[in-house]
Amino acid sequence: MLSGAFRRRQSAVLGMLLFCVSLLYLRLWILDYSFSAQDRESLRKEFHRASTEAIDESAQWRRKYDGEAQRARQSAARLLQANEDLANATRTLAMLQQENESLRAQVSSLNLTVETMRRRGCDPIAAAKHS
Repeated sequence: MLSGAFRRRQSAVLGMLLFCVSLLYLRLWILDYSFSAQDRESLRKEFHRASTEAIDESAQWRRKYDGEAQRARQSAARLLQANEDLANATRTLAMLQQENESLRAQVSSLNLTVETMRRRGCDPIAAAKHS
């Protein structure tokens, strides 16, 4: 249970808070009626100008964002193209390496044939001319 002193203190704080809010409300109410029609028009124009500036700034940031987004899309497309080019180059390299191995095997076979012909006493160049 709450003690009586605590409740009195809580009531006093709540009362002070209500008093402060009431004073603030009265102050704002007095200010509202102290504005002349010219002051209101001036405030309306200033608000309109600030609103227009905010819209313009928002449009500038949107253009900057759109530009950055476009550059990001272009960079992503270039990266994708570079990856595709790299994959194509890798496939071409693998194919050329296989062809190189095949040609090396053929050269080795031809070297053995030439060596065999030389051992038999034949001239491999003359034999190639007659074929």
